[in-house]
Amino acid sequence: MATLQNAEAAERLSKSRSEILALSLGLAALLIAVKFVLLPFPVETVGQFARWALRLALVAAPDICFVAGTCVAALAGNRMLARFPAAHTTARLLGYAVFYVLGIFGVASVGIYKWTMAPLSWQGLQMAGGVETFSSSLAAYVDLITVSVLLSAPAIVILLPFVVRRFSTLRRKNRPTHQRWRPTVLHAGTRSLRALRRIMPRGRRCALAAITGIALYGFVSHSYIQANWIDPNRWERRIAQSPHAVFLQSVLTDLVWGTALPLDDEQADLSDFAAAKPGSSTYAPKDERPKNVLIIMLESTAAEYTSLTRASEFGPAARVQRPTTPRLAEAAAQSGIIFDNCYVQAPSSCKSLASLMASVYPRTDWWLLVRDNPRFAVPTIAEQLTERGFRMCFAHSGTWSWKQRDAFLAARGGQTLLDASSIPAEKVNSWGISDRDMFDAVLDWIDHAPQRPFFALAYTIETHHPYVVRSAEIDFGVEDPNFNRYLNALHETDRQIGRMLDELRRRGLLDDTLIAITADHGESFGQHNQRIHSFAVYDAAVHVPLVLLHPSLVDHQRRDDRMAGHVDLAPTILDMLSITSPPDWQGQSLFADRARQRNYFFCTGNEIILGLREGAFKYHYYVDSGYEELFDLSQDPGETANLANHVSVGKTYRDKMADYRRRLAGLVRHQQAFWSTRLGQ
Repeated sequence: MATLQNAEAAERLSKSRSEILALSLGLAALLIAVKFVLLPFPVETVGQFARWALRLALVAAPDICFVAGTCVAALAGNRMLARFPAAHTTARLLGYAVFYVLGIFGVASVGIYKWTMAPLSWQGLQMAGGVETFSSSLAAYVDLITVSVLLSAPAIVILLPFVVRRFSTLRRKNRPTHQRWRPTVLHAGTRSLRALRRIMPRGRRCALAAITGIALYGFVSHSYIQANWIDPNRWERRIAQSPHAVFLQSVLTDLVWGTALPLDDEQADLSDFAAAKPGSSTYAPKDERPKNVLIIMLESTAAEYTSLTRASEFGPAARVQRPTTPRLAEAAAQSGIIFDNCYVQAPSSCKSLASLMASVYPRTDWWLLVRDNPRFAVPTIAEQLTERGFRMCFAHSGTWSWKQRDAFLAARGGQTLLDASSIPAEKVNSWGISDRDMFDAVLDWIDHAPQRPFFALAYTIETHHPYVVRSAEIDFGVEDPNFNRYLNALHETDRQIGRMLDELRRRGLLDDTLIAITADHGESFGQHNQRIHSFAVYDAAVHVPLVLLHPSLVDHQRRDDRMAGHVDLAPTILDMLSITSPPDWQGQSLFADRARQRNYFFCTGNEIILGLREGAFKYHYYVDSGYEELFDLSQDPGETANLANHVSVGKTYRDKMADYRRRLAGLVRHQQAFWSTRLGQ
């Protein structure tokens, strides 16, 4: 009986082993095909083809290693369960499902790479929110052909074991016994190899050789990429990752992540955070101070895409042939100040909301204050003004419930929340309603008690991907149709801002209202192989517009080039209202007698990147790899010439980068200490 059970177990083991190997080969072929699609193919000569084939072998190495690891794990599980028929059958079916899902994920990574320019991570999925929210952005890249390929291509992987089994059976039946193929060792001349053959069965020798060969292939490929493709934005380096391994690693990172960053903490320079704040303000209005406050926050709007910046000579914006925000530029010229060097603290909507509301640098990790620590022990501007009798309204063309921002605002002074779920209007896409309907809802709220001072935040959505165009599309003279759609959406948002100003003027409220216009973050359209936002700290992602409008500002200069950030907006508003800022606020009024010297920012897309701006210099530090970038924006506004990569980097640049590393370490160290005592639950 035992012999029979052993024989049955051996048969199950052999059969399922063949299936696992066939599934693995099919998945490997599919993932290589994915990299084939993603890798540029400018081949005209034999030499170019050879170089392209080498690059394909390099970028596919992580996928081959991932498949090999999956195969080994499946074979180990198969051996463990071979003696248990029911469990083995269940595991066998589950294995087919796993390989099918891995195939779907591999095929889907083509679209993900082309949309985000990076593999999908758990953190990126969290930033995107639920599928029902970003379905409009997803639909822009999905059609019937895409869905068909997505579902059918992995099915080929599943069918491969049956094809192989059928083909093998036919060959065995039709071939004489004496002609059956027997594997031989091509070269077994060494004593060690003969010894290995005596002590180890042929199958295990083949498995060991295969695993060793794949591991060596992966190691050599990884070493070559790290040594030669050092620019993290190089497309070949971007796709030289296993999307499956990246996602699994990001899940583990999310579970065990700590904020200990590989910077020289012992030499951290905290001087920018420990220094005393300026004690006096240069804001001394001749006329009345503002009585009301309106913040207009634009979705995904980099400063370079607006008509507020000086003529752009770089990037996609250099080709724009007509003004994108003429109404805003006109208003700023009449009674406003344009801050040319305003930066978000992080290119993330939720992190920006925390900085704008509470004048704090966000946590330097993937956690979100508004969702994970909404009752952090720092007062918000809404709480400060509520205590002084201001009415409060937070309006959004999207939905405040995304990342639980509604709960944060309601608990931190938000008396009235208006969004796509509460404003009776038709949705323009899955992200929300039109900006016009949102602005109308704000005006209706103001009209309920126009005599009382109010604070309102109006947050747009139409410039969010996939970019809303509801009328005849204007040709802005750019080649990228996606970018042209975006510029149309921005132009329409500007028109709605102009209409909002007109309506406030008609109500007699414009001269009494301080209006601040900024953006939650920027947006990329191919610069540095970047798309959308959240994955970089280049200017397209973190440099945003900031305009203050009020009659009391007519005597001030029209443009201000001081370093400004989202953390500075709330203190500036209180300064203009003649209210002292809370001591825990980390920003300072933009009318302070001494301007800040540096801007600090970071991103937490698929990795943490820290950055700062000082004068014309901008510095980036990639935490995972230690890679550095240094740009002189006075000579290189497009951030294309990395001074840190120059062979002849002078002592001045080396010393500057060392100083910047210490200052970024100071940012991390200070924020860790700051939040350790203020994260209320």
